[in-house]
Amino acid sequence: MIGIGILILFLLLVVLRTPVALAMGISAILGFFLAGHPVQMIPMIMQNTVENSNYLAIILFILVGNVANATKLSERIFDFAIVMVGSVKGGLAQANILASMIFAGMSGSGIADCAGLGIVEVKKMTDYGYKPEFSAAVTAASSVIGPIIPPSISLIIYAILANVSIAQILLAGLIPGLFIGMLMMVLVYFLAATKRVHIPPPIRTTVREKGVSFCKNFTALLAPLILLSGFAFGVVSPSESGALAILYTIIIAVFRRETTWKKLYREGFMASLLPLAQIMFILAAAAAFCWILSREQVYVHLGNIIISICDGNRYLFWLLVNVFYLLNGCFVPGIATLVITVPLFAPLLPQFGIDPLQFGVVIVLNDMIGMVTPPIGSGIFIMMAITKVKYEALIRNLLPFIVMLFVSLLCLVVFPGITTILPRLIFQ
Repeated sequence: MIGIGILILFLLLVVLRTPVALAMGISAILGFFLAGHPVQMIPMIMQNTVENSNYLAIILFILVGNVANATKLSERIFDFAIVMVGSVKGGLAQANILASMIFAGMSGSGIADCAGLGIVEVKKMTDYGYKPEFSAAVTAASSVIGPIIPPSISLIIYAILANVSIAQILLAGLIPGLFIGMLMMVLVYFLAATKRVHIPPPIRTTVREKGVSFCKNFTALLAPLILLSGFAFGVVSPSESGALAILYTIIIAVFRRETTWKKLYREGFMASLLPLAQIMFILAAAAAFCWILSREQVYVHLGNIIISICDGNRYLFWLLVNVFYLLNGCFVPGIATLVITVPLFAPLLPQFGIDPLQFGVVIVLNDMIGMVTPPIGSGIFIMMAITKVKYEALIRNLLPFIVMLFVSLLCLVVFPGITTILPRLIFQ
């Protein structure tokens, strides 16, 4: 009864717009007090959580993304994408999506993609004649790919909570991320071919120009490859891959004189402190909150309710999970959602015959769709702040991409092989 009460208190605080980490902390303290557990245990639980060495990968992946933004690496990736696909219908919009797919191999965060690379993408698209609202919509939608293609902060947290291999869950997101990106590029081609949106003429490039651009930007393209290949083939751990990618990016940027040490320190390392502190505080507060929920057997009771409702029906379980995460993704940060809910759902997966790798990718995609879903998806407001476009105009241009994201989600649920084939091939 105490557990259900603090869970209701947490939801009430979230509805009242209390910061999620603070809502979990207040609920946990009250729960410890009412249940008679020593409140002194809370700092110990929080400290043990942030000292988990597996979370080092998150720190390094955030640093990689910010270091890339502090150099001209993100601009070079976008310039390369323009040359490669600029001649296709939808030109720069296609390049926007391709660049997001490449940059996703470094940032691991949808917000980093949206706010970092997004500034470059929107400016170049609008300068070429694209409407700001369409440019913002493409950028917001393509940023969803960031936490799916490895590295991924959300997938690392899921792996730790669900007790699955970090390397395997990261690889499980690679094919789905590419699949989502390709579907978006098909959608842009359709919108351009049917003239449903105003799209300027494509940028014509020759095979020679493509070759020159590849050679010129090869060092930038090599960065995500280093990050991915290291842990994919078992040469280094995901954390070590992040450290190598940071070192490589800094060396290349300094050698090419694309940044200064002052800019690297300010925009690369110092800019990483706030998001790192926020993530670690959420993880620490969520650990204390989840401890009291587990102690009071809230997860057991809710799990039994879910089992009785679904009655062994896998697709009914998937429907319940997807609706929950989609709605939740619009209001609660994805990291907090994962920490609270994965201990509930992970033990139920064997009963429904669902692979934990597939489940992890699907729920992270759900949270990312929530980031760009009205009324209060965080990605929407980031793009509004960057582009100064009106809310209604952005939503109108974003709707076709949201539909395509739902199609992607349905495919990942119905065809589990999309997520499981790559890690199974490499690690078995």
